[in-house]
Amino acid sequence: MSHQRIQYIGQIKGFAIFLVVNLFKMDVPEKIGNLLSLLGQKSLHIYILQVFFVIQLPIIGEFIIEQNGMTCVVLQSIYSFVLTIIAIVLSLLVSGVLKRSPLLQKLCFGK
Repeated sequence: MSHQRIQYIGQIKGFAIFLVVNLFKMDVPEKIGNLLSLLGQKSLHIYILQVFFVIQLPIIGEFIIEQNGMTCVVLQSIYSFVLTIIAIVLSLLVSGVLKRSPLLQKLCFGK
C-alpha cells in the first residue's frame, strides 16, 4: 500500500474520531437520542438475532474487490453500513414478534 493511501486512511480515522468526540459534546436532537436509547435497550435482542440476518453476497463482494483501492474501501464501508441497518431493523421486527409470546421470549432472551 502506498504512503499516500496510508496517510489518507489515517486522515479518515482522525476525522471519524473527531466527529465522535464532538457528538458527545453537543446536544443531540431528541429524535436521535430516543433512537439511540431504543437501540441501547434492545441491544441484547439485536446481538442475539442479528446472526440470522447477516448475509454474504459473493457477487457484490467480487465486484467491490475488483475496484481500485479507494473505491473499494468506500464501497465496502457503504455495503457494511447497509447490511448493518438491515440486520438491526430485521432483528427489532423479529424481537417485537417474539415479545408477544412469553414462551418464545423466555427461550430466546431468558426473560
